[in-house]
Amino acid sequence: MSQSNTAPSPAQIDAEIADLMADCYADPLRHVMASYPWDEVGGPLEGRDGPDKWQREFLIELGEEVRERGFDGITAVEPIQFSTASGHGIGKSCLSAWIIIWIRDTRPGSMGTITATTAEQLRSRTFGELAKWHDMSLTRHWFQLNAGSAGSLNMYHHRHR
Repeated sequence: MSQSNTAPSPAQIDAEIADLMADCYADPLRHVMASYPWDEVGGPLEGRDGPDKWQREFLIELGEEVRERGFDGITAVEPIQFSTASGHGIGKSCLSAWIIIWIRDTRPGSMGTITATTAEQLRSRTFGELAKWHDMSLTRHWFQLNAGSAGSLNMYHHRHR
C-alpha cells in the first residue's frame, strides 16, 4: 500500500495547532517555545534559542502556580500575583506579551484588561511588544489586532469559514 504525499489541509494544520495550544494550558514556557520561530535562519529570532534565564524561570513558576490551583473553567481559584522590579530593557514587556498571547491561545473566549503606569507606556511598550510577538505567533492567523479608542488595542478571533 502506498502512502499519499499530499500536504495536510489548513483545517488539519489548525486542528494540530489547537491540540498543541490545549496541551500548553498550564505550561506557558512550552507555549512560548512552540509559538515562535526560535533560531530560524534569516528569521527575527535567529541566534536566539528561547527566553532569557529569568524569563524561563518566571514562566516555569507561573505554570506551577496554574497547575497548583487546578482551575476547572468554572469554580473560581485564587489569583496568581507576581511582580518584577528591574531596570529598563530586560524584557518585562516581552514577557507580558507572551503571557497575554498564552492566555489568548489556551483559553478560548478569555477576556482581560491590560494596565500600565501611563497610557503612553501602554501604547508604546506593551502594545508594541504585543503586536510584535503576535505577528511572529503560530496562531497569528486566528486573530486580528486593531487599535481601539483612547489608545486601546483590541484582539479579535477570526471566525472560521
